[in-house]
Amino acid sequence: MASSLQHSHNPFDDATFSVAVDFPARAVEVHGDLDLATAPHLQAAIEPLLISGGIVTLDLAGLKFLDASGLRVFEQINQALAEHGHHLVFRNLNARQRRIFLAAGLSSMLVTA
Repeated sequence: MASSLQHSHNPFDDATFSVAVDFPARAVEVHGDLDLATAPHLQAAIEPLLISGGIVTLDLAGLKFLDASGLRVFEQINQALAEHGHHLVFRNLNARQRRIFLAAGLSSMLVTA
């Protein structure tokens, strides 16, 4: 991503998680475990993109673990964007992550780049 990245790190010592946000490109890279402890951190990192409107791209290449809390954040982000006629786009979604979305009944969210 471009030099406009802003890196945020998880304040919890027991989890490995980071988010890199490229505001001009409206792209977010997620790295590590997205779970109950880290989901609010992702929500906070993406909040400025929701306010400005437009499509947001989430790159999940670095995502190692995803639980229901992470899915819930994805749903909330997608819903906030949909209220303004936009949506969430996933990039580098692997087969395991795709199965999690399908099992959770969230296949309608799977807009991929």
